[in-house]
Amino acid sequence: MVKWISLRHECRGLGLPRRLEVLLTAGNFGKHRSANSDGCFFPNSEISYFLIAFRDSLFMILNIYKPKGPTSNDVLNQIRRKLGTKKVGHAGTLDPLASGVLVVGIAEGTKALANIVKDEKEYVADIFLGATSATDDAEGPIYQKTQKQYSDKLENLRMVDVSRALENFIGKIQQTPPLYSAVKVAGKEAYKYARQGKALILKPREVEIKSIEILKYDWPRLTLKVVTGPGVYIRRLARDLGQILGCGAYLADLVRTRVGQFAIEKAMLVENLK
Repeated sequence: MVKWISLRHECRGLGLPRRLEVLLTAGNFGKHRSANSDGCFFPNSEISYFLIAFRDSLFMILNIYKPKGPTSNDVLNQIRRKLGTKKVGHAGTLDPLASGVLVVGIAEGTKALANIVKDEKEYVADIFLGATSATDDAEGPIYQKTQKQYSDKLENLRMVDVSRALENFIGKIQQTPPLYSAVKVAGKEAYKYARQGKALILKPREVEIKSIEILKYDWPRLTLKVVTGPGVYIRRLARDLGQILGCGAYLADLVRTRVGQFAIEKAMLVENLK
């Protein structure tokens, strides 16, 4: 049995019934408010999860921390077992080697996910320069460049050069999804074709990267904070950056620190659901 204690302060844009949205955004948020017998809410400053009871429907959103290792679907299955419900979904997958915020909808809360998935995302990405990966991340296999191939880059690649290269990716850009991705081709995920060694050409699509900040650079490691719109593959950003720099690159580590208003500081572990 989950003990529900809090609600998010602002519920606009979550795909909730309009009458319910009005109930939740009106009045004094600092105390319990029950506008009528149809709905009530119990907000506080914690944005770890919220529960909305409206007539016979339950709108539930969880801010879950996904660790490295399990797939996003593995996490959903853990939640299904914990809560004893099959109706569970998320607002944007994280790869097994990535960690961070996974926004999860329960029961009627899954209806809100289509809007949440459009929210701004924030990532901290650790990129390894001087090598490439078949999967564009550390899952590999990794193809290490020889010392001779990138020795000039090692000597002369300055932070200002990296910064200038990154400017190519800020704004609305055309990005081709990685071959090892869940993008569907003829009803089948692209990664399934890639694992079978089948040739596949994915079409580029328009995405938006709002900002990129260099947090640390010490060859061959580059750490970035990236703020994006929906649909951006940070793995592909790493690969494309390596191509522009001429040294190759892959995503060594990724943490999603925020999805909209759901921040990693408030994310909860699945095992803490009780």
